[in-house]
Amino acid sequence: MKTISALFYVAVPKVLAGGGQFLLNLFLLRYFGPVQFGAVSVCLTAILFCDAFLGSAIDMGILRLCPSYAAQGRPLRSLQIQQAGLVLKPVLIGLLLVPVAAGGGALSQLLFQRRDQADLVVLTMLALLGILLLRSVQTSFQVEHRFNWYGGADLAHNTLRYGFVAFALVAGFATPARLLATYAIAPLVVCFCLLAFAARDLLRTRISMSAAKELCRVLLWFVPTALVGGLTTRMDVFFVSSLAGVAEAGIFTAAQAVVMPAQLLGAYLAVVFGPRIMPQFEDGSLGAFYRRFQGGLLLLSIACYVVAVACIAWVAPILFPPAFQRSAAVLAILLPAALAALINFPLTISLLLFLKPKLVLAIDAVAVPILCVAYSWTIPRYGAAGAATVTTSYALVKTVVLQVTAWRLLRTPKVEAGINPRGLALSEEY
Repeated sequence: MKTISALFYVAVPKVLAGGGQFLLNLFLLRYFGPVQFGAVSVCLTAILFCDAFLGSAIDMGILRLCPSYAAQGRPLRSLQIQQAGLVLKPVLIGLLLVPVAAGGGALSQLLFQRRDQADLVVLTMLALLGILLLRSVQTSFQVEHRFNWYGGADLAHNTLRYGFVAFALVAGFATPARLLATYAIAPLVVCFCLLAFAARDLLRTRISMSAAKELCRVLLWFVPTALVGGLTTRMDVFFVSSLAGVAEAGIFTAAQAVVMPAQLLGAYLAVVFGPRIMPQFEDGSLGAFYRRFQGGLLLLSIACYVVAVACIAWVAPILFPPAFQRSAAVLAILLPAALAALINFPLTISLLLFLKPKLVLAIDAVAVPILCVAYSWTIPRYGAAGAATVTTSYALVKTVVLQVTAWRLLRTPKVEAGINPRGLALSEEY
């Protein structure tokens, strides 16, 4: 019953947010056109990419350590580690902001093929800071199983963000810069309100350098793993924009926006199940649950793909305006990659990051140069469709490798698998 209520608290705000994002993308396609929509999409992709290797890595480190401390009756240690993650994020963004602001013109030229949009680069960094801080507060709610507050934070954040964007679109003064400013202001406002009330223990807890060091030891593997993983996931947009132009990036990201709900569903499920992975692994109950859960996700993904392929011919003209009709073909190619994310996100990726971070890092590190060559060859020849083909091919290969590895890991006794009683790989002690 607790799992069902937790899923409800997480899913309802996120479904509303996903629906809002989907509708927003449809409006932006018609409001901006390929060039401006492509510019906004590149900035939002940059936020997601940086969040993946900075924010998600730190949050995953917290989820790796804190649930076990909470189960052992050591809530203070858990809070101190959470606090260390909250402080670390703005420090890292501050270190990055100076060179990014100084080189804004060059980055603008690289991403948008013009030097006069450096303001978008700076606003992207501020939006990243806001989302990183908000995610830290939400991670604290995850650890404490306060999913009602987790969902409430999502609801407040998205209400502010989409409310302002909708007003700007209706009033007719929306620009890429104003949209990005909203993406910065909304999470910062919600985060500060939560830290003042529901999450004030994160600020009141005594600072512990040993807790910060413990978190940093975990991050020695998590950050590079998340960095390379985020690079393989997001590099397609940057390659399309750089090699084929911002307009072609708009075609590509329009298709991505439509398949996004499948990826979001996997992320929603991971919010609830992520804090339970290590306690269930340590008590031996994870294997049976994993087999049932992954089997259900596989069947769901196959059914979704069959239905989508059957419907895409008559749905595409409704979803995409005339300037984006080529996105329909890209959508069909990208859909398996989105469904692969649905299969991997809730349990598999978190499990392997917690137990075998070297393996996950090695898979993506080997893939990066191969993907660079593949994108560099296909995009100049086939544009967005070529990029989508490479993205989906890698997603499917990686999914097979991750699933086989996770199944073998859970079927093998901990000692034989190289896992010590604390759940860490013997060859990967932090």
